[in-house]
Amino acid sequence: METKLKGVDEKFSAQTLKNFGRMKFDTDEEFETFLEEIESDAAAFTQNLSDKSLSQQRKPLSGQKTEAEASKAEVDAVLDKII
Repeated sequence: METKLKGVDEKFSAQTLKNFGRMKFDTDEEFETFLEEIESDAAAFTQNLSDKSLSQQRKPLSGQKTEAEASKAEVDAVLDKII
C-alpha cells in the first residue's frame, strides 16, 4: 500500500492510509481494485498539484521584452553628457 503512495503529497498519503485502516475487504480482488484506484487517484492528485503550480507562474523575465530601442537622438544626448 505504502509503495503505491510513494512520492505523493504527504497529506494525501496520510489520509489514504488512515482511511485504509478502517476498511475491510471480503476478497483479494476487492483489495486489488482498491489499490488500482488509489494509484490512479494519487497520480491525478499529483498532476492536479502540478497544473495548479504551473498556472500560477509568471512568464520568465527573459520572455518579456520591456526595453525599447533608443533613438539616435537619445543615444547622442546620453553620450554628450558622458563625454
